[in-house]
Amino acid sequence: MLDHISPSSDTQSQPEFNNPVVLKLFDQRYATQLRRDQRVDPWTMDIEQQYRRFVFDGHASEFVDKLHSNDNPAGEEGDTWDGAQNEALLCDYMGDLYETEVEVYDTLKELQGQDVPRLFACVTVPGRDISSRDTLATKYMDIPGILLPYIDGFPLTSIANHAPKQTW
Repeated sequence: MLDHISPSSDTQSQPEFNNPVVLKLFDQRYATQLRRDQRVDPWTMDIEQQYRRFVFDGHASEFVDKLHSNDNPAGEEGDTWDGAQNEALLCDYMGDLYETEVEVYDTLKELQGQDVPRLFACVTVPGRDISSRDTLATKYMDIPGILLPYIDGFPLTSIANHAPKQTW
C-alpha cells in the first residue's frame, strides 16, 4: 500500500498508464551492490529487529547526525559498527540517492518524456509495522520511491555487449 503519492512538478498533464510502469524503491534492505561496496552484511530479520530498536530508541537519528557532522560514530579508531548502525548508514545513503534522483528529474523536467523518462510521481511506502506515524521513526522506516515508465532495454552495466562502441 502506498501511503503518499505526489505528482511530479509537471502538473499540466496527468500521466497515462496505458503502458507498464516501474516503481523504483530506495530500500536499503535490498541494496545488494551498496551493501557489497560498504562491506555490510546482507539484510536479515535479526538485523531488522536490531535496527527497529535503534530507530525507536532515538539512536538512529543521533547516529546519522554524527555521520553528517564528520564525528566518528563508531567511537575510537578500530571500533566497528553493529548491524543497526550499518542499516542507519545505508538508509541515510539511500535517502540521499532518492533526493538526488528526484532533483535530477526536476532539473531535466523539460526533457522528460523525450530524452529522459518522465517522472510520474514520488511515492512513500509506509514503514514496516510502525504503529504510530512518529515523524522520527518514519524518516528511518518509510521507503521513498519514484514511479517511472517501463523502458525495454539493457542495464548500463552491459552496454559493451549491446551498444555499438562508436556510440559510447
